[in-house]
Amino acid sequence: MPAQDAVVEDLSSCSSVDQVEAPDDQEGEDNLREDFEKEDVSQSLWTEENSVTGSDVKCVECVPDKDDGSIISGQDETTKIQKPSDSKKCSTETQQGGKTANTTQTKHTKTKTCTPSKETKGRSCSLFYLLPTLLLLLGGFTLHIWQYGVPKSVSHLMTQLELHWLESFWMPQETCTSDCRLTLVESVPEGLSFPSGSPHLPSIAEAWTKLLNKANRSVHIGAFYFTLRDLDLGLTEPSSVLGKKVLNQLKQLEPNGVKLKIAVNAPQPYIADTDELVATGAEVRGVDLQSVTGGILHTKLWVVDKKHVYLGSANMDWRSLTQVKEVGVSVEDCSCLAQDASRIFDVYWEVGAQKNGSLPPFWPGRFSALSSSKYPLAVKFNGVPARVYLSSSPPPLSSYGRSDDLSSILSVIADAEQFIYVSVMDYLPSSQFTEPIRFWPVIDTALREAACARGVEVKLLVSCWSHSPGAMFVFLQSLSVLNKPPLSCNIQAKVFEVPSTRQQQRIPFARVNHAKYMVTDRVVYIGVGTSPSSQWDFWGSTLVTSQYVRLTPDERSKQGSIWNTVPCYLKDWEMHVQFKIHGSGKKNLHGDGFAIWYTKERLHPGPVFGNQDHFVGLAIFVDTFRNDLQGMDRSFPYISAMVNNGSLPYDHGKDGRSTELGGCSVEVRNKDHDTYLAVRYSKGRLTIMVDVDDRNDWKECIDIGGVRLPTGYYFGASAATGDLSDNHDIISMKMYQLMVEHTPEEDNQDWTKIEPSVSLLKSPKDNIDDPTGNFRSTPLTGWKVFLLLLCALLGIVVCAVVGAVVFQKRQERNKRFY
Repeated sequence: MPAQDAVVEDLSSCSSVDQVEAPDDQEGEDNLREDFEKEDVSQSLWTEENSVTGSDVKCVECVPDKDDGSIISGQDETTKIQKPSDSKKCSTETQQGGKTANTTQTKHTKTKTCTPSKETKGRSCSLFYLLPTLLLLLGGFTLHIWQYGVPKSVSHLMTQLELHWLESFWMPQETCTSDCRLTLVESVPEGLSFPSGSPHLPSIAEAWTKLLNKANRSVHIGAFYFTLRDLDLGLTEPSSVLGKKVLNQLKQLEPNGVKLKIAVNAPQPYIADTDELVATGAEVRGVDLQSVTGGILHTKLWVVDKKHVYLGSANMDWRSLTQVKEVGVSVEDCSCLAQDASRIFDVYWEVGAQKNGSLPPFWPGRFSALSSSKYPLAVKFNGVPARVYLSSSPPPLSSYGRSDDLSSILSVIADAEQFIYVSVMDYLPSSQFTEPIRFWPVIDTALREAACARGVEVKLLVSCWSHSPGAMFVFLQSLSVLNKPPLSCNIQAKVFEVPSTRQQQRIPFARVNHAKYMVTDRVVYIGVGTSPSSQWDFWGSTLVTSQYVRLTPDERSKQGSIWNTVPCYLKDWEMHVQFKIHGSGKKNLHGDGFAIWYTKERLHPGPVFGNQDHFVGLAIFVDTFRNDLQGMDRSFPYISAMVNNGSLPYDHGKDGRSTELGGCSVEVRNKDHDTYLAVRYSKGRLTIMVDVDDRNDWKECIDIGGVRLPTGYYFGASAATGDLSDNHDIISMKMYQLMVEHTPEEDNQDWTKIEPSVSLLKSPKDNIDDPTGNFRSTPLTGWKVFLLLLCALLGIVVCAVVGAVVFQKRQERNKRFY
């Protein structure tokens, strides 16, 4: 029997029949039977289930009885399918049928009228009240996708929403041991001796060998380069024996079931060692930071079984074991610290997997720091309670919660009360690897302040070798002279030169003190890189401290600026600026404000908040003083934006009204907390938001499309004071890359050749107000988008309900002939 017939038979068998009077007209009965048999049963079931008549639910269906062929009235469809214990309450009533087409007799049948139970009504009400909540959630998720794009995974979504802690519910949690064994290790160049009684430490080669012998599951290494053999010299050097021994141990890891992963700086000038390791089964990834941040991977990090850690100054170089002075630390059975170090390695590993030289817009929660300067790990080193954390640089490679190196160094200096001892290879308060040379006195200023203002004893031990820059010794002399009267600052600087034989002098890049560490009366800092070199230039009255960069002090007629030295080649980006404007001036007696720049040229002082007029690029002005006394429709401070191709001047007399893209009034002066400004440029849309109350409550200030900005421009900030003044402080400027898909045509064009423009700007605007609003369209804010989506969803629901009711009514009319 076909499926539909089986359903009809089942429904007929559970019908409740009370035949009162059968029609005499057999022809009409046969016609009616024929019409029913042609009916689509599945469609009938759907219609009956959803039909509503009057105030009661009357589900009546006529089916042919198989025994006598008479017409009967059945129970409602739901009752016939469910068990007799159905929750619906049914009452019997007498219903008088209408006349058929071929007879004037009246049929009387008994039917069962089914009404919903209280439980069914409760479920309906619950669904009705849940509908707005579901629509709100759907609208919020749609708005989130509108702003950030579709998340690639649940982990990605959690990171976007800053709900990293939720991942702990499903991420496997490893046990954490905090009773650790710490060993300070060093490499002493051959032939170098110290006075009798000097401390003797285990060698770095011994520490590496011990860690490799302990490895059972995995060895992860982050390195600058690999030259563990003397093949790079083209000669045989006896002192390379320790490096060869370490390389042979690494080769045995994979055959013994230990997974070896290496993240190394790319490109590598010498790849023989890593190629041999790959041949044994090791995984090696080149990390090309040059194309991402303009820098290099300079880390020297080992993580073994996520239980043991090595961190120090020694490269994966045979010279670091026998020809160079190095210092490091080996920590065993300390999974708390090892797991955190493993997350730093995982960041390098992830960057190495990116073939297009890009960083993810959000670091997923599995990369988040497990320690920081604010939340250090509480452990025991050799039975002694201690607090420890790991820092990293540059900030774009730092995952959520990770402290950066520069902030850590400055905090250690600021925390010292009695002494600060520093050992570095080079000491330069200026750039060393960029052109032109830039002055960068951040750390130098902190050390001078500690010695001269706080009376802390400062000692510097700096290397002297064939590659030492000549300018370094001038800076060291400028520190030593502070020790003389009348200042008598407690600061000393000495150089460390490793003696060499003629044979040793022929070894390149050897015979030097390469150790980087700092010891105070409260903290030990172990470094792996050279002295941090800023990628920023300063000009004018700018003052750099460990807490902020002050563009102008609260003094009249001052100008200052800070500019990035590396151009930005990101097509889509977001910048967060943390700032503070404060001063002694009363209401309306302060000025003038500051500006954030993304321009073709940098370090060009001028009249526009300390920068040149007729600039090329983007400017965002935080204007704190009203010049246009006629424009009383807005209050100050006022934030506005301007895009310029070099042809338009900034009109101070009108506060830039003639060329602004939009703006908003925001009270940002003399707050008890910092203010945050977010600037997002993505797919030709410029959005500026501000968080005034430091509650992560962002107010949208500007949102405009049709903006075209090239790549290869420079970011900067400048400020100016005139007859009135204020302190203009930049706390931080952070840049994020946005992962956005572009069309093939957009990807293939040369973005450096794009001219800054805005499609809404047909021509330079006259120096008058714009009462018609034709110059600037109203931005479609996030709330407007959300409300539009919500209204659209509600409209769809209403249309669906109305359509269902109309369809049901039609079905009811079509079945009245029954």
